[in-house]
Amino acid sequence: MQTVCCIGDSLTQGNYSYDWVSSLSKKIPFIEFINMGKNGETAKVLRMRLQKDVIDLNPDYVIVLIGGNDLIGATHPTAGKMYVDMFPDILNRPPCLEDYKDEMIKIVHELDSKLPKDTKVLILSPPPIGEGGPKSDEWKLGLEFSYLCRNSVREVSPRIEFMDLYNDVQLDMIGHINGKYTPLTLSLNKMMFSYMLSYVLDWKRISWINNYKYTTDGIHFSKHFGNVIEGMIRHWFETYLESEEVITIENLSNKPCDLKNTVLNLLPSVLKR
Repeated sequence: MQTVCCIGDSLTQGNYSYDWVSSLSKKIPFIEFINMGKNGETAKVLRMRLQKDVIDLNPDYVIVLIGGNDLIGATHPTAGKMYVDMFPDILNRPPCLEDYKDEMIKIVHELDSKLPKDTKVLILSPPPIGEGGPKSDEWKLGLEFSYLCRNSVREVSPRIEFMDLYNDVQLDMIGHINGKYTPLTLSLNKMMFSYMLSYVLDWKRISWINNYKYTTDGIHFSKHFGNVIEGMIRHWFETYLESEEVITIENLSNKPCDLKNTVLNLLPSVLKR
């Protein structure tokens, strides 16, 4: 079975936010998903564990989503200091745009140089943070983060792919929020409250309780975000699954009926061949 390693921060780990990695693993059961997301990490912190948590695993696919905490730290001084306190051996100053650019270039270069050439790598730009809207500091700086992420990939590695998650999530958020923007107020208590509620409620209800339209606690995401990121990644996978014939009608013939139906729904273009 082929493997995909998903590495990132809490938006990937999925215990404070919608768990898109687990959701995709159920929808694409013929690929093993390895969740290497860790709460609170910045790009520099993530880079420190690339060797152990990605490269040494030798996965067939790698998906990187990092930058949300960099963006929060760059727009909220108190949070920036908190990240330095969390990772004193790695961070010598609060996250900023310049450091994010440098770290993304290093991340792309390390993945490109150390992973086998047939490993497929996808890097996603960090999504908008908060529900403050296009005029908020978080969304405006987030757009710059997205540009830097894209340029880091394109300038360093011709084989690593980039997808603009920021743009797709922004458009989806604008549609759901419908002009009712809310300035971002960071609250660790609200995050912990939402985390505890997740054991008994789904993220949609938690969003409603916290009076948000798209996020669960102002930062982390509900299923709306999951629909967007899953759609992007499924499209990326289908390209390779078709070209490499990872899944075909023939090798489904002896599989359980529910698995066959899953793939029939997931990969219609493959099954029409």
